[in-house]
Amino acid sequence: MNAVYILWHTHPTGANEKNEKLIGVYASEGAVKAAQSRMLEKPGFSYFPEGFEIAKYAIGEDHWTEGYFTE
Repeated sequence: MNAVYILWHTHPTGANEKNEKLIGVYASEGAVKAAQSRMLEKPGFSYFPEGFEIAKYAIGEDHWTEGYFTE
């Protein structure tokens, strides 16, 4: 396995705020799309079907390669 697929769901909650949920990590594109289909039938997710995001990540690599700053 060279990569995993991550399924997120995000929806707005108010003034410039959003609610993010990590639904799961899957071994194939087919598995992540099947999970998305299952979630589309659930309360909340069905109200915001455009909120799903699928991301593919290579295993064994850094994905955040820069530092960060706090205010």
